Amino acid sequence: MSRADAGSDGMSAFDDPAYRERYREKFIEAQKRGMDMVVYPDGAIVLIENKMVMYTYGWHKRRRDFERVKAGSMSAAVSRRRSSVAGDVPNEASSTVQSDEDEVFEQGSDVPVEELILRAGAAVVEEMSTQLPWGVKGKNVPALAPESFSIHEDVVVDAIFGIGLSRPMDEGLQKIASKINSSGKYVVAVDMPSGINSDTGEVMGAAIRSDLTVTFSCLKFGHVISPGRYHSGEVRIKDIGLAVNGTQAFRNTPDLWRALIPKPDYRSHKYNRGYAAVCSVGVRSVGAVKLAALAALRIGSGAVAVACADEEICLYAHALTAVMYKPYEEVLSDSRVTTLLIGPGGDLLDDALKYKRVFPDLKGNVVERARAAARISGAIIVLKGHDTVIAQPDGSVVVNNNAPSSLATIGSGDVLAGIITGLIAAGMPEFAAACCGVWIHGECGKRYGIGLIADDIIQQIPRELTLLVASFCEGRFSHVGLVMGVVIVESPSKAKTISKYLGGKYKVVASFGHVRDFPAKSGSVDPDDDFRMIYEIIPKSEKYVDKIVKTVSSEKSGIYLATDPDREGEAIAWHIVEVLRERSAIGEDVAVNRMVFNEVTKRAVNAAINDCRSINMDLVHAQQARRVLDYLVGFTLSPLLWRKLPGSKSAGRVQSVALRLVCEREHEIEQFDSREYWDIAVLLKNKSGEELTATLKHYNGEKLGKFAIPDADSANAIAEHVRKGSYHVASVEAKQTKRNPYPPFITSSLQQEASTKLGFSAKNTMMVAQKLYEGVDIGGETVGLITYMRTDGFYISTEAISYIRDTIKMQFGDKYLTKSPRKYVKKVKNAQEAHEAIRPTDITMTPDSLAKYLSDDQLKLYDLIWRRTMASQMESAVIDQVVVDIQSRDGTVVLHAVGSSLGFDGYQKVYGTDDDDKRNMLPQLEVGEDCNLVEVSPNQHFTQPPPRYSEASLVKKMEEIGIGRPSTRYVEYDFTANLEEELDLISNGNMAWKEVLRRFWHKFISDVSTVKGIEVSEILKSITKDLEGYAFSSSSGEVVDRSCPGCGKGELMLNIGKYKAFLGCNRYPECKYTRGIGDESGVCRDEFPKVLGLDDATQEEIVLKNGPYGEYLQLGNNAKGKRVAIPRGIKEITLDVAKKLLSLPIILGNYPDTVQDIKLGTGRFGPYVLYGGTYFSVKGREDFWNLTLEEAVSVIDSQAQKKSRLLGLHDNGKEIYVCKGRYGFYLKCGDRNVAIKGKGGDITLEDAVSLLNQKA
Repeated sequence: MSRADAGSDGMSAFDDPAYRERYREKFIEAQKRGMDMVVYPDGAIVLIENKMVMYTYGWHKRRRDFERVKAGSMSAAVSRRRSSVAGDVPNEASSTVQSDEDEVFEQGSDVPVEELILRAGAAVVEEMSTQLPWGVKGKNVPALAPESFSIHEDVVVDAIFGIGLSRPMDEGLQKIASKINSSGKYVVAVDMPSGINSDTGEVMGAAIRSDLTVTFSCLKFGHVISPGRYHSGEVRIKDIGLAVNGTQAFRNTPDLWRALIPKPDYRSHKYNRGYAAVCSVGVRSVGAVKLAALAALRIGSGAVAVACADEEICLYAHALTAVMYKPYEEVLSDSRVTTLLIGPGGDLLDDALKYKRVFPDLKGNVVERARAAARISGAIIVLKGHDTVIAQPDGSVVVNNNAPSSLATIGSGDVLAGIITGLIAAGMPEFAAACCGVWIHGECGKRYGIGLIADDIIQQIPRELTLLVASFCEGRFSHVGLVMGVVIVESPSKAKTISKYLGGKYKVVASFGHVRDFPAKSGSVDPDDDFRMIYEIIPKSEKYVDKIVKTVSSEKSGIYLATDPDREGEAIAWHIVEVLRERSAIGEDVAVNRMVFNEVTKRAVNAAINDCRSINMDLVHAQQARRVLDYLVGFTLSPLLWRKLPGSKSAGRVQSVALRLVCEREHEIEQFDSREYWDIAVLLKNKSGEELTATLKHYNGEKLGKFAIPDADSANAIAEHVRKGSYHVASVEAKQTKRNPYPPFITSSLQQEASTKLGFSAKNTMMVAQKLYEGVDIGGETVGLITYMRTDGFYISTEAISYIRDTIKMQFGDKYLTKSPRKYVKKVKNAQEAHEAIRPTDITMTPDSLAKYLSDDQLKLYDLIWRRTMASQMESAVIDQVVVDIQSRDGTVVLHAVGSSLGFDGYQKVYGTDDDDKRNMLPQLEVGEDCNLVEVSPNQHFTQPPPRYSEASLVKKMEEIGIGRPSTRYVEYDFTANLEEELDLISNGNMAWKEVLRRFWHKFISDVSTVKGIEVSEILKSITKDLEGYAFSSSSGEVVDRSCPGCGKGELMLNIGKYKAFLGCNRYPECKYTRGIGDESGVCRDEFPKVLGLDDATQEEIVLKNGPYGEYLQLGNNAKGKRVAIPRGIKEITLDVAKKLLSLPIILGNYPDTVQDIKLGTGRFGPYVLYGGTYFSVKGREDFWNLTLEEAVSVIDSQAQKKSRLLGLHDNGKEIYVCKGRYGFYLKCGDRNVAIKGKGGDITLEDAVSLLNQKA
């Protein structure tokens, strides 16, 4: 970067008109030839790898300015050893220039090796002590034997290699690295994680992933270049007296160059703030040139002009307002122009060819290539990539790590070129400008995410620049009250966790679920006005919305919408933005970012906030379509039902389908005709005396079907024939079958398995899973333990599968690991693959390691998810099966036996076996071997009706027919299933949402109009006909008996009362017989009210009455007289029974060893025992009024184990109860509730008192 052609007076040679003319001619020649590269006498070259080649050319009017750049602070970035803070580069005042690249570092003192080792150990211990709350305890492992290597300590200190590894680790060390990575322990690396090349960041075969790396004297490139930086965790630098050598690296942070950012003051005007020019290379470069020019202006250049041909001026006049546009000659002749940008829009080759053409012979890693390019070109090189490298000719290198993947978009490189150009024009040294520009470019990209366009970066530049300047003036963001943005989530617990992860730069607030919905009245959706929707704030959400609005308004910063990653979450995010705009809390200039993550972990949250996107309106429209359909069905069908069938329940798009499923299954059960059948079991012995059991398969040459033996007579006759035979082994067939593991959990399969194996309800499963997803306190840190639990995709990320497979290999060995990862395909209808399956966020966190932190239910569910996830990537189980046919000598009888054993347990090693996998071993048998008959047993069987739906099986059935969704609530099945498919198409942007609504509404409202015209009497007749199989008993054969038991002349019909439906005689009012649907006995309405007799104490009448909720007793005729509901199960209400019921509640006595009463009573839901403010149901006893004190205590004790138990008294005299609540066990003492960590059901009184005192 010499300035040989600068004049002696310090003026630039570029001030010479002849020199500028020669430059103009060269530029025009290059442009005509389509060249991407033009090399000039001095200046800075900015090279963007894999994007495009651009050049910023700067000249200065005074030699002092040029010398400041040549010998400035950034050229001395590695000229001094800094022992305390990584990347602390000397500022301009203290910089020095050293000509010999091999001598750029000061030499360390002459310290003996032994002393350095001691200092290194002390440094590691010191840093660990500040990082680890549990302190540093462990043992030295000098001999590394992979087979016997195991980890029992809390902390692993990796000191195997450190710096200097240049070849792959051997196989034994790779196994040790895998074990350490899968252990879930806190790992501290000494100097460099073993397996990482300190110069390149390359993984040498395998590498240890550390949480903390303590390095000595300086940062290495392996710490800042991928994949090494992902293995290094947090890096701390300790000075132990080592000399700094050529391996020193600098991470690009504002501390390097923030002080050099040009800041205007009262003396500033547009031209002394810098005048930059951007060269156009033709009509097709207008877009790129515009982006670069605007970026230069936004970053701080006082004036920016576009140098273009005369015929292009009209194009730029239309595209630009704040930027000037002038002919080339005018720009090049303007002495006020300080910086020129050439290249945007001029790339004619693809990226790889451009780079190869400029530097055809460069080899090595990214740092070596950047350094070589800088040395060859004599210019500053910005080698852009996942880890961007900025290098200058003297060998100084800075690595940038903050760029999100969303910056890989057209025009992004043009904006970066403009940013660097603007900073140089404003007076910032070139190397500092390159570093600053790259960092700001990355930060701007973080504000958006997927969907980012180059224009978005430009809009964000002023804010990032303001934050940088403000943080320099005040020292840190918190001192000036600036935050990077407001993050909005649904739940407060999720908000608390995310707030910890993001630190003080972001404010996190919760919406507490949905914030807007349709008003619960007719007219909220108007199909006649293109489905116009009226939304209102949900009343319970008003205060939370106010808080969000207040927070966003006060911060005036970008917002980050971190709602759940599904249709509902996307809709919540959209509604929040709409409310904020309606209340003028944000304007169109405020960045709205949608951050999405499937797990609440620090890594996932930080990755999401750096890779945001815009709100996906296709997902929002799908949710709106579903909500509109639910509303229209409910608010159209329900009034119709109430009008035609008074007292009916409401109808719903999905709930009515679920009800139909349940009713049809119940009808199948009621109509089921059980059928008798028999089989013949035979016990035999082989020649060794070993027993085996076989079943009759063929009889008299015919294969027996299931119903071939219909009754006892046939069975006994055949059994007698079998007993008379003599038998030998006819055939023995051995074969192997494989049983594959189950796929990882989705929402429905998790609910089903938790119900089957843990006895959890679907609601409880989702509540516990929600807590595991949002975060649990693990050793003082809130950690999300599982991925998002509302999903119907089997997909697992490649990274997660890698960790799962590493853990399988480490815990069980290679034979349990499949050769390649298993992939699962969703087979049920409407599979959405947008979200991962439900899995642990960190598979190395085993259930045993978390037992002390989780409640019983949380541990059970996490264990289930962990084992299912592990099993999903394991080898199949191998079943060894033997099939034997044993034949009688006369050939009339063939017995069949099947034996199986587990040849290889495979995935069942971790996930166990199902009941139907029980093995039946057969003894060793040979063909022709005689078998002795021991016993022949005819066995009777009956076919069984289909089982009633459990909550889990109902969920599974709805999923199979395509009408159950993880994010929705539970009439024609195909209609609802097809609708869900259409909602998926809307979500994917493949169908217009309002077209779906129009098609549905046209048919639906037509059907509703038809039903409106049908008389109620006709509807009742039709329903009565449908109910014949449900409500009426059959008196003879297939004939349905609907005759009225009251008069014997009429028929029973369905009738609608004020509160419910009932069966009544069609000869009403002559006959007033009625009975409830499903009841076997009925009454005549004339029987109510019925006087049963007089009360002994009051001499008032005891009256039996019938009300909206059934029969009840009343004492006297006073409207306020005592009333008692009659519980179900009492067959006859006599005067004596009535007196006993009216005497309740009564005190039975005191609970043993206490002074608390036990009361016996009855209510709307049946008889109960009341003790200590808790109700305990009395079930299965008709004469419950005769319950004794001892029996009541037994009821309390048996049910209290499920609800709570009295632990004892606190020092303050109050009782302490151990209770089981929504999130596990807790202590209740008076009006105080305190959560118990771990298996709280076993806590002692002493520990409970201590815990209550701690939380006081």
